[in-house]
Amino acid sequence: MFERFFNGFRKKTETRDFSLKSPETDLLNFLVGGIESRAGVTVNPVTVLGVPTVYACVRRVANTLSTTPIHLCRYIDGVTEKVTANPLYDLVSLNPNPWMSNVDFFDAVQTQATLRQNGIAIINRDAVNRPVELVPVSDIRDVSWKLSNGELIYTIKNVEYTNDRILHIRSNASDGITGRDIISLLRNSIGLAIALQDNAADFFSNGSRPSGVFETGELLSDKAFARLKSSLNAKWGDATDATKANAYGTLLLEEGLSYKQVRHSNSESQMDQTRSFQNIEICKIFGVPPHKVGILDKATFSNIEEQSREYITDTIMPWVVRWEGELNRKLLSKAQRNQGFHYKFNLDSQLRATLKDRYDAYQIGILNGIINKNEAREKEGLAPYEGGEIFIEPMNHAP
Repeated sequence: MFERFFNGFRKKTETRDFSLKSPETDLLNFLVGGIESRAGVTVNPVTVLGVPTVYACVRRVANTLSTTPIHLCRYIDGVTEKVTANPLYDLVSLNPNPWMSNVDFFDAVQTQATLRQNGIAIINRDAVNRPVELVPVSDIRDVSWKLSNGELIYTIKNVEYTNDRILHIRSNASDGITGRDIISLLRNSIGLAIALQDNAADFFSNGSRPSGVFETGELLSDKAFARLKSSLNAKWGDATDATKANAYGTLLLEEGLSYKQVRHSNSESQMDQTRSFQNIEICKIFGVPPHKVGILDKATFSNIEEQSREYITDTIMPWVVRWEGELNRKLLSKAQRNQGFHYKFNLDSQLRATLKDRYDAYQIGILNGIINKNEAREKEGLAPYEGGEIFIEPMNHAP
């Protein structure tokens, strides 16, 4: 009894395995062959990108983040300054590796993170453990990870990496380690969009005509049946140019035959409205305003401007914070962080107002001594001039 009592105070060894290749749920089927949705179609990372709205949302988020400038900065004595004369600046802001620009690198990792909620890159280090290269992992299925005795170990193509060798951008991680794949969780919504798209393609491949049956109250003669079969094959028997040209001709029915439609047209089944609704649902899933992917049905100038700002603050900002935290934690040493070094995305470029609004804001800032003229010129990409560094002090603020 005493042995069991004291064992309760001993540190227990714990090993937990995480993988998008062999998980405990049906995510395995999704990643390898796909999961069948209730709409009857297979949903996997390949088929979902065949839905234009999914592809557009993933590209929009990845493009926005990858084109947002990121800088190595240093906060010292109450002032934040950009640091460019440092290899860690080049590593993130210019060339993460010899074959990719920083835009290509961030685009590759963020695409995986947006679609699969897990984006991973390998940190290659030199002999003294300094980060010198960042290499994105193109297929998340090649990666597994496990938590063993408080240490997170990654395995990529049978090679093990410690946690400090991996950048892991995750979202919707209920356990704080593995991002939950939203495409798997919401496969029925995505599957319906795929099914509607396939249905529309099948409809138009059938000459845009609903299917039907021929009815007659009497038995067809062999000759009449042969003529009917020959006529149908000539019109719709294959996909040759000749049958496509004849598809809209008149079909002669004989011996009391009549045609009865058995499938509703797209308008009768409200397929177009349903497709529009699913497109909006997909935008909700990825947090992308509809106008960002070309859906302008209810767009106005005023709500587009406001939605664009909400897109940055509500969708892009959380990804930015995750990136900054992971880069600061994995690429900068504790000593460097204590010295005020940190990575910072500049979202000003994504939140730029109109030229008039910006200049009005600069004027208010300059006249109230908040910024000087050279700082305003720097934001517009203009060269400083002598005397522009002087701050204006308002007369009513003078001692």
